[in-house]
Amino acid sequence: MKVEQAGRVALLVLLCVGLLWAAEPWKDKPYTEWTQKEVERVVQDSPWARLIEVLGTSGPGEGAIARSEVSGTKPMSDTAGPQVQARYLVQWASALTMRQAQVRSAQLAGREDPENSKAMLAAAPPSYILSVLGSNMTGFEEIKEEGTKAAAYLELKSSKMRVTPDQVQFFRPGGRLAQVFIFFPREAEGKPVIPATENKVEFHCRVGKNEIEATFDLRKMVTRDGKPDL
Repeated sequence: MKVEQAGRVALLVLLCVGLLWAAEPWKDKPYTEWTQKEVERVVQDSPWARLIEVLGTSGPGEGAIARSEVSGTKPMSDTAGPQVQARYLVQWASALTMRQAQVRSAQLAGREDPENSKAMLAAAPPSYILSVLGSNMTGFEEIKEEGTKAAAYLELKSSKMRVTPDQVQFFRPGGRLAQVFIFFPREAEGKPVIPATENKVEFHCRVGKNEIEATFDLRKMVTRDGKPDL
């Protein structure tokens, strides 16, 4: 899966909140029948996409940063309290459902390359790929790819085992950092890194003073025929 391909549709719908979604298209019908809004639902507010708000006070040196995971159905609050410092969309980009969303977006836009689509959907990438988009990517620019690689990990909820990435790629359309792709191994010493019995995985990445945390429920990350989709 090419970084450029994986980033396009997500960039178009980056971090929209307050949207009211209806059905779950990844369950209800083949990807070839998804509408544009259903594609947006998949890449924004599905088991493979977690919207994170980093909260904190706005004054210099005031307080610690808190983390909050919200759904795309949750409107922003105007009440007093910690302010949103940044928003990040963390996606499990290697999943077939997410790759289908990329292909369907290209179809709807009339720019699909059938051969490329066939290759994109033929087999799962050799790594688990997670991507991060954000309203403020300055922190990633400061620590660069190697710093991001050192700052990111997956944690299995049952065993607390941590999985560190093999590689990080920055996606810079027009020269500006828009999306970060983090590659995690699928196997270690011939065994699956994420066993079939695992229910939840947490993604962590500390960027400056912001701790980006996202929880993925693997029980919900399945294809229409019930197979695990990572």
